[in-house]
Amino acid sequence: MLNHLNPLEWTEATWSAFFWVMAAWNFALALPALFKPTLGVRILFGFARDDSLSRAQQQLVSLGILVFGVAYALVALDPGSGAGLVRLGIIGKLTVLAAFAVLHHQGRATKIALAMVLGDGLWSVFFGLFLLRSTS
Repeated sequence: MLNHLNPLEWTEATWSAFFWVMAAWNFALALPALFKPTLGVRILFGFARDDSLSRAQQQLVSLGILVFGVAYALVALDPGSGAGLVRLGIIGKLTVLAAFAVLHHQGRATKIALAMVLGDGLWSVFFGLFLLRSTS
């Protein structure tokens, strides 16, 4: 029973479920901001800027998040062949975490944004464990 708590002991089915959760996480973050970019700016940065450049930037970021969600869904379909996508996921999530940590420290990002990217940092740990498991 304790093996279920150790990601290094997870089965392919468990990893598949994990990556479906990752896909859902990304979709849940991306879709609202993709269709309501002003809301996305408000949640992440704490102000409601409604100019075309801010909306376009938010939509591009949201599209990137959505694409990563599709990548995690592909990994969920076949965890054994997803190592490359998972490596890209680690790079993406840690880059976003670093950027938002700096923005939050400068007072330019909200606590909600920081909490969201701290979640990404946690997911990156699991991604690393997935890669360790798949190479052993």
